[in-house]
Amino acid sequence: MRLLFLTDGLWPHVLGGIQRHSTLLVGQLVARSEQLTVVYCGAPGEPPPDPQKMGLAFPQATCDRIEWVPVVFPKCDRLPGHYIRESRKYSRRIVGALGDLSRFDACYAQGLTGLSLLGSRLPVMVNLHGLNMFQVTRSPAQWLVKRMFQPAARQILRADAVVSLGGDLTRILVDSGCESSRIVTLPNGLDVSELLENSGPSDTLSISTSPASPRFILIGRHEQAKGFDVLTAALAEMDLAIDLDLVGEWPALVSPPHRIVHHGVVMDREKLLQLMDSADVLLSPSHSEGMPTVILEAMARGLAVVATDVGAVGELVNDSTGWLVPAGDANAFAKAVTCAAWAQASTREAMGRKARENVEQYLWPHVAEQTMAALEKMVETGLESD
Repeated sequence: MRLLFLTDGLWPHVLGGIQRHSTLLVGQLVARSEQLTVVYCGAPGEPPPDPQKMGLAFPQATCDRIEWVPVVFPKCDRLPGHYIRESRKYSRRIVGALGDLSRFDACYAQGLTGLSLLGSRLPVMVNLHGLNMFQVTRSPAQWLVKRMFQPAARQILRADAVVSLGGDLTRILVDSGCESSRIVTLPNGLDVSELLENSGPSDTLSISTSPASPRFILIGRHEQAKGFDVLTAALAEMDLAIDLDLVGEWPALVSPPHRIVHHGVVMDREKLLQLMDSADVLLSPSHSEGMPTVILEAMARGLAVVATDVGAVGELVNDSTGWLVPAGDANAFAKAVTCAAWAQASTREAMGRKARENVEQYLWPHVAEQTMAALEKMVETGLESD
């Protein structure tokens, strides 16, 4: 297949979940495509990274097999809705940079990058990931931003195929006007290097005698959707003291009797994995999510998870891998954290082993094979309709 891949950045040149997803998926698709063309950008208003420097993201052999098309992502005013305006302009620039689209069989487009390709004869699959613009919001400012985002998002939902990460996200897509026949369920992927070596049950597990002995960790960006308000309210309700590592640009949090360590943003991957490995339980109190990479990665490191039931999180977290509670319910979250703290070490470690086992189905080679099969089916369906 002659595949066109559109993204608004590649990790680590541009930081973000979609950008990391793009890098890891491209690395898998190159070996599965007859020809792979990747359109990418740098930070808004900045020149895209030189294709010769893509070795930071890919092995050189992978770089040499890809046709790179750098396009500048525009930087407009900072008035509300600027990202939508910038994305529309970026999509138009992509079409201008590509020229003749007949040399491609299919297009995989991240976010709004494929807007200007809709209506062309090139079949387009789009991935809006977490669908935050259609999920619940708790602040007037966020509500306004999402309302401004929705027209462009509904437009992109008219693509030939639309990716759902699974779980409740499929329902959200249908409720937002996407025809169910065009929805393709493709989960998020996991880098095999994140997996711990699989080990069987140990006869020498240290059984917890202190309810406060496990270590909890929260990793992410400080934004309203990530549920920091739920976490702070839950901690305030708890009498049982816990040890908690905060990784990311979270506000300063002092919540006696809890022992909280702020690590800030951790860019070093090895240090981040070390922090995960020193923890027992990942916390994910989000109001909205897609299929969080951080949960996949934590499960791959053998952590149990306390999470809210949003997006596709329920596909990952259940009674065998952790504790799943309703979104926005601080009391339920506090009870779940308390249960995790009181649980014996053998119970948490059994959950961690089950989590580690379950995430193997999300390894990138599996997800890439599913993606190629979905792209091929999309092309075949288009040919049949012609």
